[in-house]
Amino acid sequence: MKSILTLILLLISTTVLSQEFITEEEFDVAITGTSAFGDNESIVVIEVWAEFNKDNAFHDWKNLKGLKYHRLDLANAPGIKKKYRIRMVPTILVFVDGSKELEYKAGLDLVCPVTLEELNNDIEELKQSTQF
Repeated sequence: MKSILTLILLLISTTVLSQEFITEEEFDVAITGTSAFGDNESIVVIEVWAEFNKDNAFHDWKNLKGLKYHRLDLANAPGIKKKYRIRMVPTILVFVDGSKELEYKAGLDLVCPVTLEELNNDIEELKQSTQF
């Protein structure tokens, strides 16, 4: 019984940790903000990420409330790299209903190009500008 419980907890923790990452094939569905449960978030944040620069990734995801956010490994997404002209990581893209509205690109120092406060402020402005 103990081993079954351990196995279940391991599977759940692996699933929770992996939900944040998307593949290039999942990208178009992810930026529209729709989910399998019919939920629809109009604003979606994607961090284009690379293993070699994981220390400079955006670490405050848990403090972004009411948004869908995902990470995309640049090494496995050559089409996205080309389409969005991504040269440095991390790059953070913000989509509204599938259209790119904001973009934050790292410089040559490869440091995260935006703070939590800046991102939250820009997203709040974006929310207000998209309201009817």
